[in-house]
Amino acid sequence: MTIATKLDCLTERENEVLGLISDGLSNQQIKETLFIEMRTVEHHINNVYSKLGLRDGEGGHARVLAARIHWEAGW
Repeated sequence: MTIATKLDCLTERENEVLGLISDGLSNQQIKETLFIEMRTVEHHINNVYSKLGLRDGEGGHARVLAARIHWEAGW
């Protein structure tokens, strides 16, 4: 599956969250921007990681990779 295909699998909200991650926002900032609960932010981020085939390990590597995928795809 290509990166574009993986990105197409994201819901509108997941894509919005990924865009905010790419912009460098923290989970707290995403929560405040979208007016949603922290658990909801975390749920969307976990879905994004899963759909992009990323695992969230120590150091936030998945977050950086997700942002890079989003940026390189030109979204």
